[in-house]
Amino acid sequence: PATRDPLSEQIYVKLKGNRFFEALPHVVQFAGYEVGHEHEQVVRIQNISGVTKRIHILPMTTSFFRIFYNKRGKVAPGMSEEIVISFTPNEWRYYYDRIRIHSEDENIMIPVHAYPTVAPVMTGSFSGGPVALSTTGGTSDYFPTKVDMGRCALNKTTKRTIPISCSIPVEFEFKLRILVPHPDMDVSPLGGVVPAEGRQPITFTYRPSKMATAEMIVEANISQFGFKPVRCSVIGSAGP
Repeated sequence: PATRDPLSEQIYVKLKGNRFFEALPHVVQFAGYEVGHEHEQVVRIQNISGVTKRIHILPMTTSFFRIFYNKRGKVAPGMSEEIVISFTPNEWRYYYDRIRIHSEDENIMIPVHAYPTVAPVMTGSFSGGPVALSTTGGTSDYFPTKVDMGRCALNKTTKRTIPISCSIPVEFEFKLRILVPHPDMDVSPLGGVVPAEGRQPITFTYRPSKMATAEMIVEANISQFGFKPVRCSVIGSAGP
């Protein structure tokens, strides 16, 4: 019969830490990965108390994640147990596991998330050219923060198109919301799908009706775990 592990049968629900230990970071996120490649991150379990305490670190629960550590057992005040988390995905999807820490106080759990991302190469302002989306990186600049339509002739239509391309075999839904509209400006489409290993053009339109500067604020969001919406300022001015 299989050997019974009493530690694995205990409850592990305390996030961030307890009276004696703090997990840094509190949550592990592999935001963007390559299938078949090994990825690593480090977590530190720091003793925040004034006395030496013992911890036990349990194995991960799925085969996609592995952990490595020095097995100190006892951790002195101010010192840390360093845990290296190895993640090797075999397909494009969302993965979840957890690190379980047994201690004399409440047991600690550190959630571990891994997911593909639509992460851009281009950041900041846009004045022309494609926006390439790759497999790694942050999510805060998925969409440009500024689109400059330039100086446009009165009652003439000017368009700027951003062809957003995705290099991974996973499609993402997107949604644009106009937070601050302007009667002379528009953007389309307001929703749809960035196709797997494809592209989706987003078109901004400006037709000035009077000699003035115009601004529209657009918020972009995508169906990606942990994604934070990005605000974009679209500006233009009328000229002779």
